[in-house]
Amino acid sequence: MTTANDLITDVLVKMKRYAPGQAINAVDSAWCLTALNDMLDLWSNESLVCFANLEQSFALVPGVNQYPIGPTAGYLSTTTFIGSTGSGGAAGTYALGLAGGGGTGAAGTYTIAASGKLASINITSGGQSYTSAPVFSFPSGGIVGATATGLIIGIAGSRPLSILTGPGAAYLNDSNSNRYGINVFEQDQWNQIGLLTEQSQLPNILFYDPQFPLGIINIFPMPSAAYTVYFDSRLQLSDMTLFQVFSLPPGYQAAIKDGLFLRLWNDYKQGDPPVIRAEMASKSLAAIKRTNIKLSPSTYDNAVVSKAQASYNIYTDGVNSR
Repeated sequence: MTTANDLITDVLVKMKRYAPGQAINAVDSAWCLTALNDMLDLWSNESLVCFANLEQSFALVPGVNQYPIGPTAGYLSTTTFIGSTGSGGAAGTYALGLAGGGGTGAAGTYTIAASGKLASINITSGGQSYTSAPVFSFPSGGIVGATATGLIIGIAGSRPLSILTGPGAAYLNDSNSNRYGINVFEQDQWNQIGLLTEQSQLPNILFYDPQFPLGIINIFPMPSAAYTVYFDSRLQLSDMTLFQVFSLPPGYQAAIKDGLFLRLWNDYKQGDPPVIRAEMASKSLAAIKRTNIKLSPSTYDNAVVSKAQASYNIYTDGVNSR
């Protein structure tokens, strides 16, 4: 267990900027913490620096095939929600009326948690009720222009840098906990789909568009049932705060300190850093990358790839066809 302050102190002592046991002043602490978080932010773009992939999930909404995802998805971005009574930024439950910009309107309520997050929304439109928490997309003919008036819809969670591809990278769980595989498409594959409004209870295609600050998860066919989608994603490394206690897998503390030493060298010293330090930083980062390599077994269809010759089977006293 350690803190960012411990890492920074160790680096500055090794640079002979401070003596062992001497407290680091606030200016140096803030400067070094910024450099540390900048380095982690840069490392996020190197897939082998991330020691684990995270399985994320969200509930499908019937009739909705696009789901923004990110830390602000599912929050109210303004203090007033057009067409509602009360303040959208304060905790509580508010009535929904006609939305700004026209439309048929929708009767219902939305609830804001103490954090300001959209906790739930209940809408009745055209004789049909819609309830969701926190994912919601307004039905056709319901509230018009809701996003423009301050409501950010989608999946409130970490924005993936990327979603893994290949067999098993994503799947759908139905109401009986049965799993159904989902293919993760790239942009060019997604663009070849003709009719995106086609519906199915079991969507089997997912395309992730890594927009910023909110990424967008696209689903096809458009879901007609509120099942749950699970997907494996690679996330950005989190920023550190100065005194937050944390732990990391073996080798990360050394790699962070070695990398930070080089990043801070020109801020506190003149000339080039010692060659031995550059070598240490390279080797420590390479070590954790080797550990984080994830093997992907090659799979193939037996009908396509078969044995070149028949083989003898000792149990049947015959030959196998392939």
